[in-house]
Amino acid sequence: MSTYDIIFVVFQIITIIFIGIPTVYALFWGAPFVPTPNKVIQKILHNINIKDGMTVVEPGCGDARFLTMASKKAQIQAIGFEFSPLVYGWAKIRNFLYRGKNVSLRYKDYLQYDFSKADIIFCYLLPHRMQILYSYLKKHCHKKCIIISYAFKIDTIEPYKTLKRDGNISPIYFYKP
Repeated sequence: MSTYDIIFVVFQIITIIFIGIPTVYALFWGAPFVPTPNKVIQKILHNINIKDGMTVVEPGCGDARFLTMASKKAQIQAIGFEFSPLVYGWAKIRNFLYRGKNVSLRYKDYLQYDFSKADIIFCYLLPHRMQILYSYLKKHCHKKCIIISYAFKIDTIEPYKTLKRDGNISPIYFYKP
């Protein structure tokens, strides 16, 4: 075996450990990467009162398009969390290309974040992850925080507002902690 072959095998092992395993974990225990349609984001931004100085958080931000679009509507602090290294890398590139303002993307588990300063939390997560997140949020959010869930309802609480299905746009649910 040549030195080149050894380096190549070591590179493959490192790639599997640092990219493959987290990606598979994020896919099966988190949620698959399905971007939020731009029409949905526009509809949400039209239905919330987003103001300068607010903190907007997106757990499982995918390519961060919600945060990028929200950051263009007001001078906000936008924070996104993504656990899939490939999707996280794409989000960083996309945010740079689309010139998101004050968008901070973090490659880590969102349940380690202090949500107490979040004014708006946008989620496009599967129901089981949404329930886990909500259990955490009701202990760590301030009472005026708005939690928005696209497509999936939180079973243990009633939304204060629902935008019903509209063509190929799934329902959008608005909650308070």
